[in-house]
Amino acid sequence: EVPIHGRGRVGPRWHTGQRTLEEHTFYLVREREMEGRWAGERHLFGAGTFAWLPAGLPHALWIPRGGKPFSFYYYRVRFPAFPRGEAPHWQRAYLDDAGAEVEGLFEHLLGTLVQPSRQTPERVRHLWCLILLWVLERRTKPADTARLLGPAEKRRLAAYLEPRLAQRPSPAELAAVLGLSPGYF
Repeated sequence: EVPIHGRGRVGPRWHTGQRTLEEHTFYLVREREMEGRWAGERHLFGAGTFAWLPAGLPHALWIPRGGKPFSFYYYRVRFPAFPRGEAPHWQRAYLDDAGAEVEGLFEHLLGTLVQPSRQTPERVRHLWCLILLWVLERRTKPADTARLLGPAEKRRLAAYLEPRLAQRPSPAELAAVLGLSPGYF
């Protein structure tokens, strides 16, 4: 469920104030920079930074002193309810300066949410799965051993998945699309 979403540009005095949200919040800074504070630390988000602030994390965001207006994508997301004790729990924020890699997914997601159709729920799930796969891929990549999917491979995978959303392709099918073994994929 994505109750709040968009792409925007904010002025030089923009700030969120200290807040704690029930939803997970995702940002992708498109140009310039913003600053934030959580868990007692200050963070600077440059252009191309992807940020995931988990639900329940107290935080504040603002434009740095003397900074210029910047633009970004933002999404607040509620994930499905899980049986008690089985829900994945994220407590720490995640920042990645390679966020430009997922900008196409953020733009496609925004277009899907702005112009809803009968297939919107499936497409939204599909796009969030790809975004979360990117995060997991980035977080778990062993140093200098495994390669990540390149932009062309991600586009090929997305093009394959789009008309097959309801069919739930298996990992082996997806691996075959990319010429990878199912275990590696």
